[in-house]
Amino acid sequence: MTQFTALATFTLPHELAVVQSLLESYQIECLVKDELTVQVHNFYSNAIGGITLSVKPEDLAQAESILREHNFETHLSLQSENTLASEIEFSESARFKYLKLAIQIIVGAAILVVIGVVLLVLFVK
Repeated sequence: MTQFTALATFTLPHELAVVQSLLESYQIECLVKDELTVQVHNFYSNAIGGITLSVKPEDLAQAESILREHNFETHLSLQSENTLASEIEFSESARFKYLKLAIQIIVGAAILVVIGVVLLVLFVK
């Protein structure tokens, strides 16, 4: 099991995408929590504490300095000390859970598209 430590929180997915890409360009592995939930139901963002970006404990200091260097320290300062110190266990079962959620979202979207096409065909005639 790989340990990850919370680094920053974001309200909007596009903010996360920029920071995650920046950290990954420095070969810092990132773990994102609650991104899909906020993308699908963006009004949940504040209720669930935003989108959490976590890194491995050995990369934490480097990641913090990179965020400060690129003026993203506001995302660090929004966190409480408990959040900064919290560690996330990420196992294969958790990965499966997120994969299952993604598949459910895709299937739901596909069903809505099919319903839309059927309604379009019925009402166009």
